Amino acid sequence: MSVSEQFAFVNDLRDRFLLCYAGLSEAALNFKLEGYKNSIGFLLRQVNMLLRLQGIEPSNM
Repeated sequence: MSVSEQFAFVNDLRDRFLLCYAGLSEAALNFKLEGYKNSIGFLLRQVNMLLRLQGIEPSNM
């Protein structure tokens, strides 16, 4: 099984999740809490991927 077959939902990040994501400002997406290495934008992308791996359809809030 190829990576694209195993993770076929990756295009959802671009096609669907990013519609909601686009409503956030650049400053909000780049925000990092002191002591953490990852930005809010990075964490949101990870949440989206984890939801998809669990078979949960991310909503377009």
